[in-house]
Amino acid sequence: MNPINIRFKEVVDKKTLGNKSEFQRVMGFGSSEKIRTYYTGEKIPSSQVLLRTLEAFPDISAEWLLRGKGEMIIEGKYDAIIKETQFTPEHAAKIDELWKLKDEVLAVKKEESSK
Repeated sequence: MNPINIRFKEVVDKKTLGNKSEFQRVMGFGSSEKIRTYYTGEKIPSSQVLLRTLEAFPDISAEWLLRGKGEMIIEGKYDAIIKETQFTPEHAAKIDELWKLKDEVLAVKKEESSK
């Protein structure tokens, strides 16, 4: 499998617990079939798909997704936003909490759907 496909699959697994339909919904694609072909390595994601992935999940490192360098998740992902807006570090901490809660909800949904 192409290294970009492997990393794309890791993003789907991390962000939607491997739920390609949920990933498709977040990305705004009409069908999860396109996501499935990237997920399985049948097709390589286009630059447009990779860009949409990075826009949908701003905490994913572009350097990691495109080149495999560094970590998947950007540490301090809200630092630039805080500098450009009136967000405080407390706001960023709350946003991080929300992302974690979203991940927990997705995990519970996946667990319930597998019963």
